[in-house]
Amino acid sequence: MPTINDNEDIAGDYEFEKKDSVTGNPIEGAEFTLYEDSSLSCPIKTVQSDENGKVKFENLKTGEYYMKETKVPSGYKSSTVKTYRL
Repeated sequence: MPTINDNEDIAGDYEFEKKDSVTGNPIEGAEFTLYEDSSLSCPIKTVQSDENGKVKFENLKTGEYYMKETKVPSGYKSSTVKTYRL
């Protein structure tokens, strides 16, 4: 049986769905960027929501990330910066 060393970097995915807060319909084309610092000066990855509103950051190492919606589809407002620890 394999053991996990607490000092090893473990990679995983982070995903969520971008939906309209009124209709609940998925929103395509919203762009999100992950940063390694709270000043948002060191981007790591950028992805866009697909036709189902799915946003997926793949192969992230354990750590703290800052995410910002960096492109907003027409007719929508940008959300605030959120911090996640993965």
